[in-house]
Amino acid sequence: IFLFLTNLIFAQQPVTIPFTEKEGLPDVEFYDLLEDSNGYIWLAADKGLFRYNGRIFENFNHPSKRGLSVFGLQEDAAKRIWCNTISGQFFYVQNNKLHYFIDLKEELKGQLPEYVIKDNILYVFYEKGIFEIDIKTKKRKSIQCNALISYFGAPFLFKNEVYFTVSNHIKKIKQHQATEVFQFQKKTILLRNSSFWSIGNTLFFSSFYDNTQHFYVKKNATTPFETIITPPEIADKTIIRTIIKDNKIWFCTNRGVLIYKWNAGQLQYITTYLKDETVSKFSKDKNNNYW
Repeated sequence: IFLFLTNLIFAQQPVTIPFTEKEGLPDVEFYDLLEDSNGYIWLAADKGLFRYNGRIFENFNHPSKRGLSVFGLQEDAAKRIWCNTISGQFFYVQNNKLHYFIDLKEELKGQLPEYVIKDNILYVFYEKGIFEIDIKTKKRKSIQCNALISYFGAPFLFKNEVYFTVSNHIKKIKQHQATEVFQFQKKTILLRNSSFWSIGNTLFFSSFYDNTQHFYVKKNATTPFETIITPPEIADKTIIRTIIKDNKIWFCTNRGVLIYKWNAGQLQYITTYLKDETVSKFSKDKNNNYW
């Protein structure tokens, strides 16, 4: 983990400090990072779930949890912090305590799923389909989706609708079913190299295939996805995650963080940080430090 200890000035490289166990970091292997609505930093690590309060790292555990590692940090509308495990368990933090929610071990069979939360519903995306789970009752149902190649992933909540990819399609969930939004010309895209993000009423999607990045934009609810020009600085890089922060687009890639802004229908390059590092995610804490 790197810590930017100063406010970023985009004309120059910021001062960065590698944050290790010597500086109090509770682990050396991390899978996710989240800044919650109160400005606290949460870390999903090999040794468990941790919250940084500005001075120390607090560990959250539960007696029913199998193993230590957690993944997939999210905050829902009720300000609960969610995580899941590779053994199929889901947990959330509420009132400073980790609560057990559900166990999908038999259904997931060791697969680590992606998930998203909308209107008190947990949507779980995995190799064979999508589960829709009511958070209040824990009742579950399967989302119907006709797909020849089954891997459902990259879920993204946009304008209170859940978008996702399967095979060479972008779909969204509507009335408990998957409906078509867009189909790529390429037969199959790689979900691990795909990313959604949004700015205002505009939805974006990127995917790395045929040895280059491809970018698509849906300008509003009534227009289809269309191709936009791929900037040369990012064409050969793999985007791991895309984050909107300070009105800028931060692409976390296998070769640094590339920062752009959306201007006049184009991605306009600003700068690159940590160009020799693989960066999977970043966040900004309440003290304006970037992790």
